[in-house]
Amino acid sequence: MRLDNLAAHHVVDRSECPAETRRFAPKDSETRRSNFITAVVVGVLTPGLGWLEGFQDWLWLLGFGVAMALLTYGSYWLIARLSGPAVVEIAEDGLAIERKGKRVEIPWADIASVRFRSYGGDSMALSRRSMRGWTNVRLDGHAGPATAEMRSMIEERVAGKMGQGS
Repeated sequence: MRLDNLAAHHVVDRSECPAETRRFAPKDSETRRSNFITAVVVGVLTPGLGWLEGFQDWLWLLGFGVAMALLTYGSYWLIARLSGPAVVEIAEDGLAIERKGKRVEIPWADIASVRFRSYGGDSMALSRRSMRGWTNVRLDGHAGPATAEMRSMIEERVAGKMGQGS
């Protein structure tokens, strides 16, 4: 795999952003791929666990596995469509998150800490100084080098603001 192909594949829409702003938009194909993999795993594990428990009717096990795979894929697809993809913009003055026509801008000084999680789907949790609790952002469709770059940029800026005493 060539690095320039990966970068061109995952970098999205720099034309609308100022030079100091970086925009990360998810790819629909990445979301579909991860949903499909999850559905296949569920569809294979469900009959496998049934067989281990002593259920011997393979036709029912196969049907149940297919039904579980379809249910899993359908539910993930519905969640992705209803919530919409999260577009993350990193600028000098803060972080912006766009989803379904709504844009939330968070200044770097307002972010107390950030956590990235990978289990059950990629997500980012922001602890804000102006709010109680965590703001969770699902990063479905973000993958590869762009995700690593987004993570390092956010962690670097949050650590820099914490070091400045903001």
